[in-house]
Amino acid sequence: MIPIASFAPDRSRFDPGSSSVIADAVPTADGWGPMKDLSLISQALGNSCKGAVFVRDTTGNFGIIAGTATGLYKFVNADGSWTDISGTSAPYDVPDGDRWSFAVFGSNLVAANISDPVQVHDINGGGAFSDLAGSPPKARHAWVANGYLVLGNTNTSAKRIQWSGLEDIEYWTVGNRGADYQDMPDGGDIAGGVGDEAGAFVFQRDRVRRMEFAPGSGFTFNFKDVDTARGAVSPLSIVSIGQGDFVYLSESGFYRGAGSKPIGAETVDRWFFDQVDLNFLAETQGAADPFNKIVWWLFTASDASRQLIGYDWQLDRWTRSSADPTLLAGLATAGYRLDDLDAISTSLDALPYSLDSRVWSGGRPAFAAFDGSHRLGFFEGQNRAATLETAEVSLNPGFRSFVNGFRPLTDANDLTGQVGRKDKESDVAGWSPAITPSSVTGLIPCRASARMHRFRLNIAAADVWSICHGVEEEAVREGRR
Repeated sequence: MIPIASFAPDRSRFDPGSSSVIADAVPTADGWGPMKDLSLISQALGNSCKGAVFVRDTTGNFGIIAGTATGLYKFVNADGSWTDISGTSAPYDVPDGDRWSFAVFGSNLVAANISDPVQVHDINGGGAFSDLAGSPPKARHAWVANGYLVLGNTNTSAKRIQWSGLEDIEYWTVGNRGADYQDMPDGGDIAGGVGDEAGAFVFQRDRVRRMEFAPGSGFTFNFKDVDTARGAVSPLSIVSIGQGDFVYLSESGFYRGAGSKPIGAETVDRWFFDQVDLNFLAETQGAADPFNKIVWWLFTASDASRQLIGYDWQLDRWTRSSADPTLLAGLATAGYRLDDLDAISTSLDALPYSLDSRVWSGGRPAFAAFDGSHRLGFFEGQNRAATLETAEVSLNPGFRSFVNGFRPLTDANDLTGQVGRKDKESDVAGWSPAITPSSVTGLIPCRASARMHRFRLNIAAADVWSICHGVEEEAVREGRR
């Protein structure tokens, strides 16, 4: 049996534990599973989405709020429309390349961008956004740290973070009630923050610092270096995956946590930097798929296409996808009643998701995105077409091998298989035609004589399957070369 190995294109093609070609499949404990397609559920926003977040009120109802360059909107799940809940400072002016930054503080949703007054929305009361009282600075980034609302990369200084009074987001008088600011002497512009119960981690272009609550010290927070060698090259790449746990993209690759664990080294870092258009590196955007425990990063490739690369933080494995949304978001669904489904479609067969999908249940974690037409969808549709390859293997070391067939180890039904073959390590593999398995034996016939072989499975879109483990080859040894 030859397994479909981990996606690690940076490693040697002869490493039996790595594969250079995996597309639109997600890691499982013992193989690969299907990746769901994006299925749209909303009407179009008026323009490109520049940030989305979910909120929950005290009655347990969930809602989704999204922002464009000029407005803020609430999703109406009954008919998929968007209600304009912009404040009096609208139309807003979010710059090209920037996004809304959202932070939930108690029953308030805070929305910040560098051009407009900080906005606040009453999650329980509903209604429109309004300018946050207390004259806080405009800022690119917002987060919560130990009872304080923190704003970073402000209109006063790109290296400044400033925070409110304790448990009062409307109090910004510096020097009173814990409100203060800190200008970073080095490390570049503030790129964002990830808050926790003791403070926050503050990201700059070239540094990561710890912002630690310091009662009794005379200061609200103390700051100390966590990583002086690297920071976040893209503010949007920073993704929180748990208390004190996060992942981000730096100039040298992908890293995780306060210890800066290099999760992409000798695995995907070189592949990623070969693929990405460096002119758009700073716009690489990440979001967590909370159900599958995968962080996906959306990036612009050198051929101008949009692609996804994903990291499973539980299995410490990678994957990729050719899906091309314009913005990613980890959202909790708003919840639907049976009557609401009639507004989406009068036919059960035409619903965008199966009836057992978590999208229909309010508050269930789900991976979402906006497409090029500015419509919201969830990756809960049909299975995407998947391509999986084994490593390049010598079936009989020191000898040629003749492969006359191989059997896919998968419960997929609609698939084809190919075998790649070559005699020298420097050769380009030649591939056999794509052949469907025998309906009787499950064997894919082929005739492939070579010193090294590689096996490829192509699983069709919409096929219902759950696991792909590898292939069993039928081969005989030939003469020594």
